[in-house]
Amino acid sequence: MAKATYQVPEERIWFKNYPQDIPHHLDYPDVPLYWFLDQAAEKHPDKTALVFMGKKMTYQKLKNLADRFASSLQKLGVKKGDKVAFLLPNCPQFVIGFWGALKAGACLSPANPLYSERELEEMLVDSEAKFIVVLDALWPKLKKVQEKTGIEKVIVTGIEDFFPLPLKIIIGLKNSFQKLKGKGPKGKEVFGFKDLLKQSTPDYQKVSFQIEKDLAVLQYTGGTTGKPKGVMLTHLNLIVNTWQLKYWFSQQEGKETIVGVIPFFHVGGMTSSITWGTSWASKLVIIPRFHTKPTLKAITKYKATSFVAVPAIYIALDRTMKENPGKYSFESLELVGAGMAPCPRDLFETYKKAYGKKLIEGYGLSENAGVTFQNLNTPEAEYRAGSIGFPFPDTDAKIINSETGEILGPNQPGELCLKGPHITVGYWKNPEENAKAIKDGWLLTGDMARMDQDGYFYILGRKDDVIGVKGFQVYPREIENVLEDTNLVGEAAVIGIPDYYAGQKIIAYVTLEKGKQVLPQDLLKVCRENLAPYKVPSEIRIREDMPRSPARKILKYVLREEAIKETKKT
Repeated sequence: MAKATYQVPEERIWFKNYPQDIPHHLDYPDVPLYWFLDQAAEKHPDKTALVFMGKKMTYQKLKNLADRFASSLQKLGVKKGDKVAFLLPNCPQFVIGFWGALKAGACLSPANPLYSERELEEMLVDSEAKFIVVLDALWPKLKKVQEKTGIEKVIVTGIEDFFPLPLKIIIGLKNSFQKLKGKGPKGKEVFGFKDLLKQSTPDYQKVSFQIEKDLAVLQYTGGTTGKPKGVMLTHLNLIVNTWQLKYWFSQQEGKETIVGVIPFFHVGGMTSSITWGTSWASKLVIIPRFHTKPTLKAITKYKATSFVAVPAIYIALDRTMKENPGKYSFESLELVGAGMAPCPRDLFETYKKAYGKKLIEGYGLSENAGVTFQNLNTPEAEYRAGSIGFPFPDTDAKIINSETGEILGPNQPGELCLKGPHITVGYWKNPEENAKAIKDGWLLTGDMARMDQDGYFYILGRKDDVIGVKGFQVYPREIENVLEDTNLVGEAAVIGIPDYYAGQKIIAYVTLEKGKQVLPQDLLKVCRENLAPYKVPSEIRIREDMPRSPARKILKYVLREEAIKETKKT
């Protein structure tokens, strides 16, 4: 067993209310991350691992395909530590590729399919990825930026590759027509995902790992400078978080069903759907893109036992349930998890009264490999409005004064800091961020929080004004950079205001360069061309000047108050 590098002192306040059946300290398997798949395939070879568009795949089949993909990558030249980028939605290829890349010794670097060309280029250059697995529909975007990156070999797949036969025939006919027109992906160093699996054998070369040092995932998250930051997650980081989840939410091995709607390219979706699900040999029903009716149909048809989503999804599902009485059911759900954005308090009451389900709110971030706080999923557990619950085993936490570093007591707001074996080893090629965010082994999360007298934690907001939109984190400076780069805008200040459906919506205030004239809709067009859709402001407001402090800093809180008042008027 791998030893935790740090054990939490027993006098921590939250331990007095900790669940009796969950130990404060765990021992973790000293194995590579893909051990979870090998164990599931060995113990439950004929159990269904994946369901996609109605087609099922067993654990034995999944392991075989992952082994074949690992062999293919090694034959293409992948060496231990190489970065393999993924530009994929939720699909079986992501899961096969995830396990296969790890077995080949590679480090996975997933990209958001919604990235603009600029964002994709920045991420690929920074990660130093030489290989990429890409959806054919996203190939044109990659092709435009590939020459500016280090990508040498491209593996292309179609969303229909793992469709059931009737659907595959329909889509195949359409794709054949596209190929005849010469529009399909092609090139000397372009390979088909399906072809590689067919041509390879499962006898990949085993790689030796130091799980506490070797990277499994390079997860990109934004930064206040607008530049992406690569969060380095080792095999141990992800093993620990998967093991923590396994202890926190007890399941029945080989008998659970998860509907996976959170994007797999996000570490929260990766952990809650792929690694944690596999640790229980669960059935994973894959939703490629969230839509209410297919998601509700999957929960109902497959009698899902676990579902994790952002608040916006729960709001949308509730609306559709009420519009279609009796058509769908949440009856089978035993775990209904919420996170990645603040939950409106009345959402808890809605799900309790309408469906008899308890929303279990938690908290995590890329830097802690997924989830690190959670409320308890038991009927008798107390719900405290707005609380994210308790830290996981082997997770130490403190609230500090960001200016002085002083540790604060119960109910005093400050910056949340974390320590534990699942905390990132640092940011990729970014010593400045490492120096700011990691001090004496503690991760300074940048989130403002408080802990009450009984050890329940509450997130109050982001220290650097990060905006949460539908589960995504949006960093104002990135949007401000895009607006200010137009040479039309003198200054930009981007803020977020509460929005019931999305969590927050984005408002951009700008001043124009002297003598320049431009309409808000023209600036919005620039944003759409240079930013992922969820980062585009809801509106842009032009001002003659910005409210400022004596030191001439823009006072964003004044703009935020102004925006909220204006919204209430409309």
